Amino acid sequence: MSSTREEEDEIIVVSNALKEDHLPESSRSSEPVKNIDSASCKNNSKFTTTSSSSINVTKRYISKFKKEWLSNPKYSSFLKECKNDRTKVLCCICNVQFSIQNSGVTDINTHMKTKKHQDCVKSTEANKSKTIDASFSTTTNELNRLSAAEGALVFHGVKHSHSYLSQSCTINMTKKCFPDSSIAKNITCDKTKAREIACNVLAPVFTNTIIQDLKNVSYFSISYDASTKGNAKMLPIVAQYFSTFGINHGIIEFIQQQHETANKLFFNIKYVLESNELKLEQLSSIGSDNTNVNIGQHHSVFVLFNQLVPGLIQGNCYCHICHNSVKHGNDHLLFDIESAMLKIYAHFSRSSVRLEELSNYFDFIEQEQKVILQHIRLRWLSLLQSIERLIIVYPGVKSYFLSIGNG
Repeated sequence: MSSTREEEDEIIVVSNALKEDHLPESSRSSEPVKNIDSASCKNNSKFTTTSSSSINVTKRYISKFKKEWLSNPKYSSFLKECKNDRTKVLCCICNVQFSIQNSGVTDINTHMKTKKHQDCVKSTEANKSKTIDASFSTTTNELNRLSAAEGALVFHGVKHSHSYLSQSCTINMTKKCFPDSSIAKNITCDKTKAREIACNVLAPVFTNTIIQDLKNVSYFSISYDASTKGNAKMLPIVAQYFSTFGINHGIIEFIQQQHETANKLFFNIKYVLESNELKLEQLSSIGSDNTNVNIGQHHSVFVLFNQLVPGLIQGNCYCHICHNSVKHGNDHLLFDIESAMLKIYAHFSRSSVRLEELSNYFDFIEQEQKVILQHIRLRWLSLLQSIERLIIVYPGVKSYFLSIGNG
């Protein structure tokens, strides 16, 4: 009888314990269970522990990224791993991240069926990058011929001092003159592209050719002369040397020179030679203008170079020397020819009536009228051309001035 009562007590304790586990904390009674002595609680502790351990606890499984998905052609074109969170993946086509922790591959398949993803796939396939051959619809050989044609046209324009603005007109005319030519049809070379080809393609090639020739010769000479372009001082440096084809010369550098002092010019020219790996021992002479900065006896560019290269030959500008000789020789003439040329040009350039009267004298003597050239004092090379033109038109000009004197 006592054993039956103990089993009933155990059932009551277990049932109460399970009820307390499922009841909320607010509904649990803080009063102790009646009719249960301390001995029975001690005996029932083993049963309660054993019963609670037999209850199955279901854990939630979280899906994570798997490397083998990248080898699947179905996903490899757009799927990427999210480095900072393996429960997410990146869609490269949609450029979005989405979670896969609930269903894994099922989440990926669900994303593939969305309208946004399908629209992005269609857009990507329509705008796939083409190769350069496919873009021009030409073979590699034809592209080379096309590039050669553009380079030849730009070189022709630079050689004959054509403006880059005329390049566009030349290309349009070429297309109309040769409509059956595939090269003429595909050629595009306006002023911007022409300048880029001249400065970034042709110029480096020609300069590098000159530099390589200078490295293989025994001696070479350089010449320089600063000139003003707008508000900037430009300094071209030209090299001259003997090659297997005779005397060659070319520009090795064209720099902007702000200060025309002896030290600045010396350091810049020296830097140009050393930066191109040219040896100063190969320098035989330096040619420049006949100013004190360039060829002065005490402190000049030539003196500074001569200290580094003993025996250096000074190359003077003999054109200036001849001009100065003639200029000083004019002092012994009966009149100043340079002033006469300036006055004659100024007389006709200021009045259209005088030009009309002069043309009548040319018609009277049956001579073709030509324009009198302007001589500028700073451009001393123009003096000879002005004198030669005046000699040609001298009969008409003489008759005009004699008539003025008679009037």
